Amino acid sequence: MVWYFWAGLWLAVLLLVMIWRFLYRMLPKLSFIDLAALPSWLAFYFIEGAAFYRSDFLLILALLLLLASLLAFLLMGKNDVDILRFTHLFWRFSGLLAILLVLITILAALFNQFL
Repeated sequence: MVWYFWAGLWLAVLLLVMIWRFLYRMLPKLSFIDLAALPSWLAFYFIEGAAFYRSDFLLILALLLLLASLLAFLLMGKNDVDILRFTHLFWRFSGLLAILLVLITILAALFNQFL
Protein backbone atom coordinates (compact mmCIF):
# COMPACT_ATOMS: atom_id res chain seq x y z
CA MET A 1 0.00 0.00 0.00
CA VAL A 2 1.11 3.53 -0.64
CA TRP A 3 1.38 5.94 2.28
CA TYR A 4 -1.35 8.31 1.12
CA PHE A 5 -3.89 5.48 1.30
CA TRP A 6 -3.33 5.35 5.06
CA ALA A 7 -3.44 9.15 5.31
CA GLY A 8 -6.78 9.22 3.50
CA LEU A 9 -8.13 6.41 5.66
CA TRP A 10 -7.02 8.31 8.77
CA LEU A 11 -8.86 11.43 7.60
CA ALA A 12 -11.98 9.39 6.84
CA VAL A 13 -11.92 7.79 10.30
CA LEU A 14 -11.43 11.19 11.95
CA LEU A 15 -14.36 12.56 9.96
CA LEU A 16 -16.57 9.65 11.07
CA VAL A 17 -15.49 10.11 14.69
CA MET A 18 -16.24 13.84 14.44
CA ILE A 19 -19.67 13.25 12.95
CA TRP A 20 -20.48 10.58 15.55
CA ARG A 21 -19.23 12.78 18.40
CA PHE A 22 -21.24 15.84 17.39
CA LEU A 23 -24.46 13.97 16.65
CA TYR A 24 -24.47 11.47 19.51
CA ARG A 25 -24.26 13.18 22.91
CA MET A 26 -24.61 10.22 25.28
CA LEU A 27 -21.15 10.61 26.88
CA PRO A 28 -20.58 14.36 27.34
CA LYS A 29 -17.17 14.03 29.05
CA LEU A 30 -15.74 12.03 26.15
CA SER A 31 -14.17 14.42 23.66
CA PHE A 32 -13.07 14.15 20.06
CA ILE A 33 -9.43 13.92 21.13
CA ASP A 34 -10.26 10.99 23.41
CA LEU A 35 -11.82 9.11 20.51
CA ALA A 36 -9.20 10.08 17.94
CA ALA A 37 -6.15 8.98 19.95
CA LEU A 38 -6.05 5.30 19.02
CA PRO A 39 -6.80 5.73 15.28
CA SER A 40 -4.12 8.43 15.14
CA TRP A 41 -1.48 6.19 16.69
CA LEU A 42 -2.36 3.40 14.24
CA ALA A 43 -2.28 5.82 11.32
CA PHE A 44 1.10 7.14 12.46
CA TYR A 45 2.47 3.60 12.51
CA PHE A 46 1.11 2.71 9.06
CA ILE A 47 1.94 6.01 7.33
CA GLU A 48 5.49 6.13 8.63
CA GLY A 49 6.04 2.49 7.74
CA ALA A 50 4.69 2.89 4.21
CA ALA A 51 6.38 6.23 3.47
CA PHE A 52 9.83 5.61 4.96
CA TYR A 53 9.97 1.78 5.17
CA ARG A 54 10.46 1.96 8.95
CA SER A 55 8.48 3.07 11.96
CA ASP A 56 9.71 4.66 15.16
CA PHE A 57 6.44 3.91 16.90
CA LEU A 58 7.93 1.77 19.68
CA LEU A 59 10.64 4.32 20.48
CA ILE A 60 8.12 7.15 20.73
CA LEU A 61 5.79 4.99 22.82
CA ALA A 62 8.63 4.07 25.21
CA LEU A 63 9.64 7.74 25.58
CA LEU A 64 6.02 8.71 26.13
CA LEU A 65 5.59 6.11 28.86
CA LEU A 66 8.82 7.29 30.50
CA LEU A 67 7.48 10.84 30.45
CA ALA A 68 4.18 9.61 31.92
CA SER A 69 5.91 7.84 34.78
CA LEU A 70 7.92 10.99 35.58
CA LEU A 71 4.81 13.18 35.45
CA ALA A 72 2.86 10.70 37.57
CA PHE A 73 5.61 10.75 40.19
CA LEU A 74 5.57 14.56 40.28
CA LEU A 75 1.83 15.26 40.03
CA MET A 76 0.12 12.52 42.01
CA GLY A 77 -1.46 13.91 45.14
CA LYS A 78 -1.01 17.55 44.14
CA ASN A 79 -3.85 19.74 42.87
CA ASP A 80 -6.39 16.93 43.40
CA VAL A 81 -4.89 14.79 40.63
CA ASP A 82 -5.85 11.16 41.18
CA ILE A 83 -4.98 8.20 38.97
CA LEU A 84 -8.14 8.40 36.84
CA ARG A 85 -7.76 12.12 36.13
CA PHE A 86 -4.08 11.69 35.34
CA THR A 87 -4.79 8.77 32.99
CA HIS A 88 -7.47 10.76 31.20
CA LEU A 89 -5.23 13.83 30.80
CA PHE A 90 -2.37 11.65 29.63
CA TRP A 91 -4.62 9.92 27.09
CA ARG A 92 -5.65 13.31 25.71
CA PHE A 93 -2.03 14.47 25.55
CA SER A 94 -1.13 11.22 23.81
CA GLY A 95 -3.90 11.77 21.24
CA LEU A 96 -2.73 15.31 20.51
CA LEU A 97 0.84 14.09 20.17
CA ALA A 98 -0.27 11.32 17.79
CA ILE A 99 -2.20 13.78 15.61
CA LEU A 100 0.81 16.10 15.52
CA LEU A 101 3.14 13.22 14.60
CA VAL A 102 0.79 12.08 11.82
CA LEU A 103 0.70 15.59 10.35
CA ILE A 104 4.50 15.91 10.54
CA THR A 105 4.90 12.47 8.93
CA ILE A 106 2.50 13.39 6.11
CA LEU A 107 4.37 16.63 5.43
CA ALA A 108 7.71 14.81 5.50
CA ALA A 109 6.39 12.14 3.12
CA LEU A 110 5.10 14.82 0.74
CA PHE A 111 8.44 16.60 0.89
CA ASN A 112 10.26 13.30 0.30
CA GLN A 113 8.05 12.33 -2.62
CA PHE A 114 7.96 15.61 -4.52
CA LEU A 115 11.33 17.20 -3.76
